Amino acid sequence: RTDAARLSIGAAYALVQGDAVSPQAEAFGAPTIAAQVPLVDFNSHNFTADAMFKVSGLSAGTAFHVRKVGGSFGSENPRNGVGWALQAGYLVPRTILEIAGAFSMLRGTGDTELDDKNEAGGGLNLYFARHLLKLQADVFHIWVPGPSNEGEDRVRLQLQASL
Repeated sequence: RTDAARLSIGAAYALVQGDAVSPQAEAFGAPTIAAQVPLVDFNSHNFTADAMFKVSGLSAGTAFHVRKVGGSFGSENPRNGVGWALQAGYLVPRTILEIAGAFSMLRGTGDTELDDKNEAGGGLNLYFARHLLKLQADVFHIWVPGPSNEGEDRVRLQLQASL
C-alpha cells in the first residue's frame, strides 16, 4: 500500500503455427486428421494488451485479447474471438483485507465455435504476509448473454503460499 500512483501498461503478440495433428492445433479447434502429414496448416494469431493502476489502496486493471485462427482448417471450427476483463479492488486502511470485484466477457467473432459468455463477481482477500501468504474467496456468476440468460455460479476459496 502506497500513496504514490503507479501505472503499468503491456502488450504482446504471439503466432502459434503447426500441423493440424499437433496438440497446439487441437487446443485451438483443429479437426482430427487421420493422415500424419507434417505441414504447417495451422496458424493462431494472438494479441493482448493490459493495464494496471494503483494508488492509496485502490487497484484497477483491464485486459483485452484477440485471437484469429487460420490455416487449411480455418473455416471448419476455429475458436476466433475477443475477450475483455476489468477488475478493481480496495485494500482497507490499517487492515489485511481487500474487497474486490470483476467483470469479463468473451465474444466469438466470425464463423467460430466459441460461445459468448459474461462473468461478474466479487471477493475478499486476506494478505497475511503481502502476496507471499494470502487467502482469497470469491463468488462469480457466469452466463450466456441473451433472452435465456443461462448461467451458473462458482465459489472459490484459495490459499496461496509463496517461498
